[in-house]
Amino acid sequence: MITLFNYYDLKIHFLIEDDTPLHVYANREDKSCMGVIKFKDGLFESIEIEECAGQEKLEELDVNRMKLLIVNNLDEVIKRWIDFYVFNRPIKPEMITERIEDAHFS
Repeated sequence: MITLFNYYDLKIHFLIEDDTPLHVYANREDKSCMGVIKFKDGLFESIEIEECAGQEKLEELDVNRMKLLIVNNLDEVIKRWIDFYVFNRPIKPEMITERIEDAHFS
């Protein structure tokens, strides 16, 4: 697990064996989900959420937090994906302490 962000123990990360399409995972304790970042004509289109086999589904509030963290930091997520999967560079996790509770994801 390559942690990108830690938001009050909600961890946003890559898996070592994943590469394309761009997958980002989130977990809190024993609950998790996967977000597939979709692009159309080179531009961000959406994040599709999928369950992780054999694991309890992440609560909806945390799923929305995951989406917000990805969208708000999309350039950094893409840069870290390229750094890790293309250039084999180590990734340092970032602790995010600015609250996003009042933000909405549409």
